[in-house]
Formats: sequence, C-alpha cells, structure tokens
Amino acid sequence: MTDAHGVGAAATAEPSPLPPPSTSRLAALTLAALAGAVFAGQWYLVLGASWWGAANQGCVVTDPDPVRSVANLLACTDRVRAEQALAILLGPAAVAVLAGLAYLAIPRLIRWRCGTEPLPAGSRLAVAFAALVSSAGLDRPPVIEARPRLSYTDTPFTYGRPPYRVVVPGLMKHAVEEHGLDPTGEVSLRHELAHIQGRDVRRTYLAIATWLASSLIVVGPLPLAAAYRAGGLGLALGWRLVAVAVLLWLALLAVFRTREHEADLRVARTDPAAVIDALVGTGSRPGPPPGAGVGRGDPPPGARGGRGLRWRSLWRFHPTRPERADVVRSPVRVLRPSTMELLVTGVATGLVGTELGVVLDGLLPADAWYAYLCTGALLCVPLMGVLGLGTWRASLARGGSPPAVPAGLALGLGLVAGTQLAPRAAADWWRVFASAGGQADVLSLTAADRGCAALLVAGAALLGLLAAQWSAATAGAWARTRHPRRGCAAALAVGGLCLAVPLGTWLLAVRVAASSAEPPSRLVAHELSGPRQPALLAAAALAWGFTLLGPLLHAGRPHPPGRAPRPAAWWLPAAAWALGLAVILAAPAVARGPATPVAAPPPMPATRQSFYTCRWLKLGGPSVLGPPADGDSQRALGLRLMALDDPAVRAIGQTLVTSAERGDPGLAAAAQLALLRRCDILISFGRYPSAQATHR
Repeated sequence: MTDAHGVGAAATAEPSPLPPPSTSRLAALTLAALAGAVFAGQWYLVLGASWWGAANQGCVVTDPDPVRSVANLLACTDRVRAEQALAILLGPAAVAVLAGLAYLAIPRLIRWRCGTEPLPAGSRLAVAFAALVSSAGLDRPPVIEARPRLSYTDTPFTYGRPPYRVVVPGLMKHAVEEHGLDPTGEVSLRHELAHIQGRDVRRTYLAIATWLASSLIVVGPLPLAAAYRAGGLGLALGWRLVAVAVLLWLALLAVFRTREHEADLRVARTDPAAVIDALVGTGSRPGPPPGAGVGRGDPPPGARGGRGLRWRSLWRFHPTRPERADVVRSPVRVLRPSTMELLVTGVATGLVGTELGVVLDGLLPADAWYAYLCTGALLCVPLMGVLGLGTWRASLARGGSPPAVPAGLALGLGLVAGTQLAPRAAADWWRVFASAGGQADVLSLTAADRGCAALLVAGAALLGLLAAQWSAATAGAWARTRHPRRGCAAALAVGGLCLAVPLGTWLLAVRVAASSAEPPSRLVAHELSGPRQPALLAAAALAWGFTLLGPLLHAGRPHPPGRAPRPAAWWLPAAAWALGLAVILAAPAVARGPATPVAAPPPMPATRQSFYTCRWLKLGGPSVLGPPADGDSQRALGLRLMALDDPAVRAIGQTLVTSAERGDPGLAAAAQLALLRRCDILISFGRYPSAQATHR
C-alpha cells in the first residue's frame, strides 16, 4: 500500500540488520583496485626486474643421483616462484599504504579547500541544529560550520572524523537567521546527520583513497611504461587499463550515489512525506529554488528518467532529486542489486581471479587447482557480499529478489569479460620480457580453441544463473526466521563455500584453455576429474541440501505478509543443482568417449643443444611429452634427453628412464615438470637466444 505521496510500506520499515548497500558498491571498487595492484607488482618487480636471473640460474645443482637432482631443481624453483609471488604482493601493499595516507589526509584537504568557519553557539541555526542532533541520539555531537560565500549551488555536506563537522552554505545560514529553519532545511540537516548515523563518511574516504592510490600507481604510469615496449603492447595493455580505470570510476560514483540514498531512507523512516516534499520542491517560500540544499545536478523540473537519463545517471556523483524521491517511494531500487552492479561485480571478480590465481599458484606449487580453489574462496567473500547481501536486503524489505535470469547472465558474462580485460591477458609476455618465466601463460581466450571458449562462456553464464537463483531461493525461504541476520550469515557462508569450488575450477579452466589450446573434450575430462570431481559434487550437494532445508524447517511457521516465497522459488534451484550433479558425474565419461582427432605433435629436433629441444617444447606445449603413465614413451623421451648438452636436462632424462623402469607415473610427472622449468631458465636466463627470438 502507498500513501498520497506514493510512499510504500517498505520506506517506513525497521532498519535492516544487514550491512548497507554502499558496502557492496565499495567491494567492486576494492576488487578492481586489487587486480590492478597485483599486475603492477608483476610489472615492476618481476617482469621488469633483472635480479631474478641469478636466482633462477642458481637452481641448477647437479647431484650424482638424478632423481635427487630433479627434486632439488623443483624445490629451488618452487622457492624462487614463491619469492616472486611475494614480490608481486608488494604491489597491493603499496596501494594500501598510499590509500592509507590519502585516507588520513582527505579531511584536512577538505577543510583547507572549503575555508569553513564555526557558527556562534547562540545563532538560530546552531540552536536548531543542536535540537536535531539531540533527537538523532548521536554519541558524539557533530560541529556545525558555515561556508563564507553565498551561492545557490552549494549544499550541506559532512566531513572529518568524530566529532564530525557538518558544513552549511552561507546562503542557508543567512536564510535561517532571517526566517528560521524551514522544513526543507530541516530535512537537509537531518540528511547530513543520517550520514553520521550510517557511518558512511569513513567509507566514502576509503573509496576515494582507494581510487586515488590505484590511479597513481596503476592506471597512470603503466600505460606510459608499456608504450616503450614493442609489439603493440602499449595498445593492448593501454585499452585494458582504460577499462580498469572506467570500472574504478563507475564503482566510486556508485558509492557516492548509494550513500545519498541510504541517508534519505534513514530520514524517511520517521517522515517520508516530508523528505519527498523537500526533494520534489513543494515549498512556496521565495528565495532559493525549491529543494535547494537537498539535491545537486538536477534535470529541469518535470524531466523523467528515460533510458538515456538512466545511463547518464551512472556518471553522476550525486543522484538527482527525482531519483532520490523515487528511491524513497520504493527503497528496493537501492536495496536490490541492479543488473549493472552485478555486471561490474562480475568484471571485477574476473579481473582479480586472473591476476591473483597466478600469484597463488606460485605460493602453492603442489597443484594449480588448489591455488585456484583458494582464489575462488577469497573472491566469494565480496561476490556473495554483493549478490547474496543484496538479495537478502530486498527480501527483508519485502521488495522481492532480483530477476534471476538477467542478474545471473550479467554476473556470468561479466566474469568472462573480466578475465579478458585483465592486464595479464594483454600479451604473450614471452615476446616482451625474456625474464617472464613459466608463469607467463597466454591468458586470452582468443588463443584458445573456439569450442573451449564457447564452453567456458556457457559455463560462466550457467554459474551466474545458478548463483542468482540459489540466492533468491534461500533468501525467500530463510528470511522468515526470527533471526534473519543469523540466517543471512549462514546462507552467505554456505553460498561462499559452494561457489568457491566451481569458480576456482572455471578460472583454472580459462588459463588451461588459453595457454594450451586443449580441445573441449580433453578440457572437460581434465577439469572434472581427479580431486575436482568430489569437491564439485560436495559443493552441489551442500547447495542443494541448504536450499531444501529452509522450507522443511519453516513449513508450518507463520511468516510476515509478503515474505512467503513463490511455490517454485525453492525447487527450481534444487532441480538445477541436481542437474549439475548429473553433469559433473557424466561429463568426464562422455569426454573420454570417442577420441577427438588431434594433430600429431611436431617431432623432437635431432640436435644435442638443449635450447632447441626447449624451443620445441615451448611451441608444442606440455602435451608433446606424452602421458606420464606411458612407460614406453617416457623411456624414449628420457633416452633422447640424456644425449643433450645440459647436465640438468640429462639428469631429467635419466629420471624419466628410471620412472619407466619402476612403473612410477608420479616420478615421470615430476620429471616433466622439472623439464618445463629448466627450459624456462635456459630460454629466459641462459646462454641461448632470448625469449623474443624463440617466437620470431
């Protein structure tokens, strides 16, 4: 039901026990800044550093026992890769330090720029403000200040740290001293007090500081540094950094706009009609335009938000008065995540997943899947904070969950776009930096098999659809409990655990498909087998069980009007996850069915120089080494390697022969990995032609 002003019941509802929407907008900004900072650390401290050559060359330590030589080589290269990963993490650390300094400096800069002056304690405005502060129940009353100049464009704002300072324009000060505080001015001051009650001033400083630090360290200098590199790197990397800059800017603007809506809703809990009157300008007093001091950057009176205006609103710092009035009438507009917000979140998640997965692979060298599983677990925290929390906020406000299909597609396709917008996907780094090393995989899906690329895009869209539908179903079923905050925490924890496994597996599949050109059948068989399959099955079963548990526990309990889920809301995701279980079980067997014709690998060069063998391995990929379980092929490969000129390569060949004699596929796999890393060292830092020459 709505009143004469069109205010819905949700506008006067009790405050949500969940974090405000501006925290979700801040998560997207933080993710984008983290992705850029990780690549900046890679660029400055690994790709462009010259001191890693000695560390890698020191890993060649011969031993009378060839098996021990291989183990020593792997242990040494693992240590160097871990040191490089830690060096890369200095990039986010530098951004964090600079952001911390900016966070501390912003209030001082605001005070210096505005030149405010405190109001006398006995002035009419100070007395009226003290009464509003008393009714707001703030622990530390803010200080009211005024700007000396007179202007219609100035609006009140809040800055500083406790005790905060509320600054009013000089025109408003003179108007109140002459005529008293009118309803529009009262709403404006209560709006500023709502910023303090909502504790969003510090969040705003954090957003500004993060954006500023990322711009100074990543977005600004990296395109200039890339411009000096050949091969079109400046263009390939430059437009990706422009995309990161746009993403950062949109996320920053979203934080600013959302905090204004949050303050309006907080004021509207007691008197929504007064807020709408102030926003739409129904006052009759002559002087400033109606609603002055409440909104900025407004369109002409009577202008409505068409599609063009809605798109232009994404580039505004401050929402217009009609937009703010619409949100007061229907709070679900800001409580529920929009399609654009989910798209931006998906892009930011793909950016960070691409950059962070390679770094964690260096820190956790046992199996790349475990590194990407940790990456998925870390990314699910902000991801569920945007999708899960937004869905729960809307459900508690009885505004309904976001439509699953557009929300899921936006999240999934944004994830794909983020992996390709990542700076690390800009080039084949072996062509640019001789010291790129084995972690310089090609990460652009343009280098992958077309079938694999289409399969990965479809998988990301399906993952987004399942996540959106599952969040809507669990929120609708569990929000009826007496303790919705606990139910939300349980849903977010379960959702994060269930989403981490498929998300990490998908990110690893993107890397494998882009760097090795695997056909779809082999990619599916590899990514859905081994330890991945039981983990995916456990995640799907847990999500399915949690979806069914809510309706079973609360089937006979009364629920508030409007919170009952639709009859299909719980069984649709359950059926989808059941289908996911069947796919996980059946896909590896189907993929291993009829063999897909694969082009024969190029023959191993007939030479004693290890460099040309390593070049053959780089061009053909790891698949040219054959399966580790095939003893005959590993024996033949080992005998060929034993005839080469490099002692470490000869030791690897002897280890392959030993693995064939023992029937030990694990030893053969370790020897193959050692060969890959030894070839990285020979091409990058050895006495052979540089990495650039190997690609010409």
